[in-house]
Amino acid sequence: MTASWNSVELNLVARFSKSDRRFSTPLILITSVLLATLACARSLENVHKSNIADINFEVDIDRRRARLVVPGYIESRGEPILNPVSKAEHRARIDSPNGFKFRLAEIGRGWSKSRKSMNVDLADSYGQFWQPNLF
Repeated sequence: MTASWNSVELNLVARFSKSDRRFSTPLILITSVLLATLACARSLENVHKSNIADINFEVDIDRRRARLVVPGYIESRGEPILNPVSKAEHRARIDSPNGFKFRLAEIGRGWSKSRKSMNVDLADSYGQFWQPNLF
């Protein structure tokens, strides 16, 4: 699958067996993001050649921790929000029983740096951890 958005292109190649559930949720999440990006394809100014890169993705929704690394392209991490007084991990959720994207989202914070065609540097920004609501 190839997606392009304002000078950034990512070619996602994934191979896993149906019995290997470890990869299905992250792959569905990444695919959902890429499909949403493709829905805005008419606004693209440039289309670049495809790049194939390793995608290292780890997520633990309950612990509110995530890590995404595509070497040479992007490095991102997510962590729990902290209580401003005690600095202890704080837990907050969005409960959306009839939600089309998710039923329950854990609130967190994140950092992300991208390189190549689009430079982005986000530090201690808002984040959510959730499983896609597909059924």
